[in-house]
Amino acid sequence: MVGTDLSTAALSQENISELISLYRNGDLQEALREGDALAVFFPESPVIQNLLGAINFGLGNIEQALSRYAAALKLNPSYAQAHYNLGSALNNIGDPEAAVLSYATALKIKPDYAEAHNNMGNALKNTGKLKEAIVSYETALQLNPNSADAHFNLGNALYDTGQSEEALQSYIRATSINSNRKDFWQSLSRLLANINFTSYSENISDIFIKILEQKTVVRPIGISRQILKLLNFHPEYRGLFQKNTDSNVSNSMEMICRRLTKIPLFLRIIELCPIPDLELENLLITLRRDLLLKRHSVLDKQGIRALQVSLALHCFTNEFIFSMTDAEESAVRALELEIKNSAGNAEPSELYNLACLASYRPLHKYDWPQGFVVPEDLKPLFERQVDEVLAAASIRTEIPCLDTIKNKVSTAVKAQYEENPYPRWINTLAHYRPVYIPVFLKQINLRLLDEAVEFSNWPDILVAGCGTGQHSISTASRFANCKVLAVDLSLDSLCYAKHKTNELGVGNIEYMQADILDLDQLTRQFDIVESSGVLHHMADPMAGWRTLTGRLKPGGLMHIGLYSEIARRNIIEARKLISTRGFSNSQSDIIEFRKEIIDSDDDALSTIKTFSDFYSTSELRDLLFHVQEHRFTLPQIQRDLETLGLNFAGFEYLEAHVTSQFMQNYPDPDALYSLESWHDFERKNPDTFKGMYQFWVQKS
Repeated sequence: MVGTDLSTAALSQENISELISLYRNGDLQEALREGDALAVFFPESPVIQNLLGAINFGLGNIEQALSRYAAALKLNPSYAQAHYNLGSALNNIGDPEAAVLSYATALKIKPDYAEAHNNMGNALKNTGKLKEAIVSYETALQLNPNSADAHFNLGNALYDTGQSEEALQSYIRATSINSNRKDFWQSLSRLLANINFTSYSENISDIFIKILEQKTVVRPIGISRQILKLLNFHPEYRGLFQKNTDSNVSNSMEMICRRLTKIPLFLRIIELCPIPDLELENLLITLRRDLLLKRHSVLDKQGIRALQVSLALHCFTNEFIFSMTDAEESAVRALELEIKNSAGNAEPSELYNLACLASYRPLHKYDWPQGFVVPEDLKPLFERQVDEVLAAASIRTEIPCLDTIKNKVSTAVKAQYEENPYPRWINTLAHYRPVYIPVFLKQINLRLLDEAVEFSNWPDILVAGCGTGQHSISTASRFANCKVLAVDLSLDSLCYAKHKTNELGVGNIEYMQADILDLDQLTRQFDIVESSGVLHHMADPMAGWRTLTGRLKPGGLMHIGLYSEIARRNIIEARKLISTRGFSNSQSDIIEFRKEIIDSDDDALSTIKTFSDFYSTSELRDLLFHVQEHRFTLPQIQRDLETLGLNFAGFEYLEAHVTSQFMQNYPDPDALYSLESWHDFERKNPDTFKGMYQFWVQKS
């Protein structure tokens, strides 16, 4: 098309095909340039207008897209694809009722239009007509049984109507047709997280493994408990915890190791995350100790090495939080010397010793691993404990610093996270259907007090306190066409975040080291500001919140996460005890106090064991040993919002049963947006905001 004299040429299929190719390859700006040129010389072509509608929508030019679709339909009112595309655009911007009408017109023109039946189902589902949606999906599948989208969408609708078994089969069919769709695996994971297992299924086990193989489908710890529930029915797993004293575990160590190595799902989940289960933890502690102390007498070291590697990876993910005996301490020191003297030796016994040491000490702390010839079965261990750490450290100079961090509390918080980047994660959760802000508002039911604000289709977003990158990656994949500036105090955390961002191929995040208090030095304002779990760790949370508000555009949205005074009552008691007893936030003191909690019969302390943060060092430090912590009440937050000129728009991340219970007690729809009503509810239900208050506000 380039170089063609369009003034004398006729519109050809080649012109159309090239434009479609640019669109499908994601070269949208070039496609727009070429499409606009074609439209000038061929203004009567509905095909060009329709394609320009799709291109503009992909670029976030909503009004232009709708205008182009309208132009195509004016030129050809019987153009089924243009009606279909218009319906898709309307549904995506949050107008499913209008979308239904467009799909209906497309189907009147072309009754066997399978894609239109499928998307009609989506629009009907978005209007709450689930039964009608299911009929549309089933019609689409009658026309095209190999439509992965239709199987997936049918699964979603069946799940929403409580038909879990039927939904499972639809999801399985969808993933079997197209295994590359991450959103398919996410929905399958959501369903499996809510199944009440009554027996072991190898098929379900394989599905869990496939889910865990996806880097951005799920946070493994989020499904770890459910995986253990399934494994409890596994013939090689069940019975390990019956009358499980240290002595009889020790006596059957090799047998237990061999049983566990026969369970790929078990090995995979312990490699990826801490496991919030003290019974399993006791087993792993005992195995770790015996694999160390009895390493000279283990008969089949190579056969046990797979479990030893998985155990070492597990200990790295929980940051070596397991308690140790004096005998283990001495044995580890001896093992360090033994390996140092034989570094590079590829004998099976030495490889076993290496994996054994890696379950007590991170390998990147030593000089010798970098020149080690790594055998295949130890590569995952070296990649996690050595290569990834060195790769993250190598990009320190790539991250700009806004200003020297001067605030005393900020400096102390920075030091905490430099020692332990929080958390060191392997897989995370990302969004796979990024949406425009108006659609997002409808998805999570936010209420704006300034409805006249027009949100940008190219939002500029600030994540203030991004930690190790999970928050920034989630945000960057959530909003269509967005660009994200993610800042944090800790350079080590930022390095890890940038490394993982690069690893996942996320290209719309910029990282910067900065104190929130210094962000007024930035010259730009943002459409969205997010700061979750950060302000309550500042010396003066209001000073930080005021700075963030100054970086927010008028009418912009802000997401805030703050600790609840009511919900953290048990954490408060634990922190008092830590202070009274003189515990520091060192690794050894954290492990010692943790053991006291495990052994305690005190109800307040026992509840702490239910937090997933209890099962790794950095997370437990953040939970109980943070150098700075403030807590809030909802009346206090209301006063702060009024002072800052912010309007409460609604909570996010509340469990469905919480919202349902609230609405039963406060049936007025406006109560959902009343912090006074929520305060009353929280006093009666003190664990409502156990994690923290997670809410959205709008700037006046």
